[in-house]
Amino acid sequence: MNDSLFAGPTLFQPDIFSKAGPVYAQTSVERRHSIVSVFHDHYFPIAPKTTFISCIGGNEINSMNFKIDIGTESYIIKRMPETASQRLASIAELHRMLCEKKIPVPQVVQGRNGEACVCDGTDCWLLMKYVEGQFFDGSTLMQVFKVAECFNELSAALRTLPPSLAPQGQIDIHQGDEGDLWNEFKTGKSNWDTVFGSDISAALTAEFSRLEAAVSDNGFLEHDPIFSEMVLIHMDWHPHNILVDRNDAIHVLDVDSINMMNPSIAAAFGAYKILRQFVVVNRNEPVVAAEGIRRYCERLESFNMTKDDFFHFSAVEILRRIFIIMRLTYRNNNLDWNFVLPMHLAALEETKNIFDCLPG
Repeated sequence: MNDSLFAGPTLFQPDIFSKAGPVYAQTSVERRHSIVSVFHDHYFPIAPKTTFISCIGGNEINSMNFKIDIGTESYIIKRMPETASQRLASIAELHRMLCEKKIPVPQVVQGRNGEACVCDGTDCWLLMKYVEGQFFDGSTLMQVFKVAECFNELSAALRTLPPSLAPQGQIDIHQGDEGDLWNEFKTGKSNWDTVFGSDISAALTAEFSRLEAAVSDNGFLEHDPIFSEMVLIHMDWHPHNILVDRNDAIHVLDVDSINMMNPSIAAAFGAYKILRQFVVVNRNEPVVAAEGIRRYCERLESFNMTKDDFFHFSAVEILRRIFIIMRLTYRNNNLDWNFVLPMHLAALEETKNIFDCLPG
């Protein structure tokens, strides 16, 4: 094999998903008070002095998940605005039905009156048992195999559940404005420094030819009928949505990301995210890295994808995410996600290098 597939100063570098341990930060006094009140009113009384509450991800502004340590017991509580109560109810029902099918997702803790979700007039809450473990770190071939098998089992179970359970409904590849966005992006090249900032602008300039080729080669601006096939599937299968416990058992996180989506796109993009982390760890062992790539993709045989399919469908999802950032930037003047663009641009090359290891 080509030993240079995983080389290069900008490819396969550790990223945010390479951190094995969850990040926690102390929550605000106001949020702590509201969570203690929810417990007291809907679950069971807790003593504030012996209870530790932290936000997951270290950023309370965007975090919907909080960890609660009460003595020797730990929980995760998810918060959503009351206007999203139906979405939270769907998440709770997905947890329940997947647990019944022996899929390893966190178990929901019912409220005092037997309800899965509780509301306090402003927010709705879902309480789950905490699973101790580390995120998938790609350290062993066996871990990679288990993750592939877990994805297969999860996908098979989801195909038996009603599509109406999708918390966010249907995830379409196209929103109808991609052509306009692409033209605005290309013709506004002289303003990239102002729009995206100098660092992101430099990355866009360096990678523009690759991005333009990916848009063209994958027919992204065309409405391919194959994208209309939809199933209930986990659409964000990445290292931080997979927990490995002390017994090396795999647990599935982020049930919120189970939605109606094209199955090939979800499976191929998930394969890229998992295998990327495996390559990061084994970058200097290309034979081992290539073996893991082949074996993982072999285990997804039910998706019936060729080498070219893996590359094409993963690239389509990367482009979808790039265009989401463009839409936020140009339509909403929201620059919060621009920092992710260099990672997605590198992904267009990394997917090719990963799936080039497959036969055919």
